[in-house]
Amino acid sequence: MAWRDYRQGVAASLRGLIVRGPVIDGDQAFVSVGQWLGPEPPRLSCQESLARPAIRYLEGHGPANPDDLAKWSGITLGDARAAFEAASDDVRRIDGLFIGSAVKLGGSESPRTRLLGSFDPILHGWSSREMCVGGHRSVVTANGIFRPVVLSGGRVRGTWPHGNVRLGPAWWGDPERTQGMRSTVGTLRTLSATAIR
Repeated sequence: MAWRDYRQGVAASLRGLIVRGPVIDGDQAFVSVGQWLGPEPPRLSCQESLARPAIRYLEGHGPANPDDLAKWSGITLGDARAAFEAASDDVRRIDGLFIGSAVKLGGSESPRTRLLGSFDPILHGWSSREMCVGGHRSVVTANGIFRPVVLSGGRVRGTWPHGNVRLGPAWWGDPERTQGMRSTVGTLRTLSATAIR
């Protein structure tokens, strides 16, 4: 590609006219934005542009409050409050927390016990992890490492690094659950070792 063609390609990319397309015969092709990506989506009002992410955030992280949305998204606290206000047809407020209006409350069973990996999304996206982590402060190390955790009843009950389960005090009273988790971790270790060979 000649220098002049390269400069024109860069200028067209910066103006949003072309984007990278497929590789053809070993060379990178560029294509028209409209033909490759389709028509530009309709412009959203300020309220809509705040409401949509708030609704989607609640689908994955609800219940939550404006502080949580602000921390997760990086918007200001004022914008987070405005986002929940703009989404008022699709969310409801209970005890200072917002949830999606389609969420059914009560009558549900306690979440099953799970082994979650390092940096699991359940530990991200809130201004405080207190509701999940409780007293298990060592789940997140001082240098920001999220350890793999044992989650039972929607709360962290211990960690399980390197195939060993270190259970917190909430687990000590129920030997059956402890043994079950140790068995599950043992199975995972076996599967991991098999996969590595």
